[in-house]
Amino acid sequence: MTATTRDRTRHTTRHTTRQTTRTTGRYVLLVLMGLLFVSPLLFMLVTSFKTSTEASAVPPTWVPHPFTTQAYTSILGADGTPVLRWFVNSMIAGIANSALVVATAALAAYPLARMEFRGKRFVFGAIVATLFVPPVILIIPNYLIVGQLKWLDTLVAVIVPTAAGAFSPGCVFPQANHGGPGRAGGGSELGGRLGMELYMQRIAVQGGASQLARLLGGKPAA
Repeated sequence: MTATTRDRTRHTTRHTTRQTTRTTGRYVLLVLMGLLFVSPLLFMLVTSFKTSTEASAVPPTWVPHPFTTQAYTSILGADGTPVLRWFVNSMIAGIANSALVVATAALAAYPLARMEFRGKRFVFGAIVATLFVPPVILIIPNYLIVGQLKWLDTLVAVIVPTAAGAFSPGCVFPQANHGGPGRAGGGSELGGRLGMELYMQRIAVQGGASQLARLLGGKPAA
């Protein structure tokens, strides 16, 4: 083995060692940061298995002593805290709201994203302008409207009022992402059932980080 070959081997070995050390350091740092962010959740989970006295003790402890499920029994078994019913109601409201948004907002967004018509820019601008309205302003008007519709204390009051908005799936994202007819649709930009099916399958239900990045003017992830 010549001196040049030995030098190259040593250089490659040192480079590989440095690269391995850097990679290991990065992973160790990521693990420590992950533990830092997850530790409050872990402590909350551990605390749920403590007695009321131990849960409020100072200084706090990580290991429950004694280990008890008293908190879960009290919550799940009490008549005043029907947690399972709350969970079912949340699931129903979430699924129904998502279905309503896709069925209404996406239909309204289709002509904005795929067609040209008079007043299109005005309508689109009006939709985007609603982003400047603080949601807290709408609490009392929504409550009064829901009350007049006899929807108070019902799931409909949770599902319907929040189904319309500028950030509903298919409302703003397709316009910002594709810019109108003739883009990313092949021959389907002529409209009709085929074009609507393509829109629903490929655009309306696929809003995500890349669409949000384009909307905010950033560079989407590769």
